[in-house]
Amino acid sequence: MPINSDKPHLWKADVSQSIDYYNDWFLRFAPDVYREQRQTQAAIVKAELERSNYLRRINAEFLKDSPSSLQILRMATAPPLARDRLIGLAYVTPNLVNSMEGKTNIPSRLPPRMHPGQLRDELERICDVLIELIDIDIFTWLVTDEYPTEEEVKRAASVLADRLCGAISDPMTAAFSFYCFCVAILTPAISATKRQKVLIGYGNIAFRISRRYFYKMLICRLLLVIFRAH
Repeated sequence: MPINSDKPHLWKADVSQSIDYYNDWFLRFAPDVYREQRQTQAAIVKAELERSNYLRRINAEFLKDSPSSLQILRMATAPPLARDRLIGLAYVTPNLVNSMEGKTNIPSRLPPRMHPGQLRDELERICDVLIELIDIDIFTWLVTDEYPTEEEVKRAASVLADRLCGAISDPMTAAFSFYCFCVAILTPAISATKRQKVLIGYGNIAFRISRRYFYKMLICRLLLVIFRAH
């Protein structure tokens, strides 16, 4: 398959064309994917709000019962907390937070080897940080100490869902790099019509990869294969 890795004079045109195709793909597909993901996240957030008694039950026992709730609770603060920021503020071990939030192929859980006393202490420190920084402009019922209305819950869930989707979509920048890499290095010399279909396919793959946080590993492996081949 002919590639452009040995034709640097063609890279600028290829990358420019890739940007045009990427913009076209993004405008056609990304909004629908984002809306779909936001609806999914809003339903998850609403369920978590109910389980936490609408954020009145943020304690060590709650996090023990539902460690996966931590990612949502991080987005419920003002400002939203990155993992590393929460770890630093609460003075807890990174393994605890990473285990609680899990990964694509690893379910959320508590560290099985952590001593129960240390676990409880660190969970309480996490709760202290979350409670202190909770966004009362979103969860207004925490100020009035009243039961939230359905409209208030819906609005809060929508805001948190947007924040979660923003956190998920951040890797799209890296996905775009992967996309341009496919065009400049891997795209064969084919017709313009077929090339457009191939590039749209690359864009969809890159977006799905970015949502699953596999993009770093995949890009590194692709680069390794290419450089070894030359």
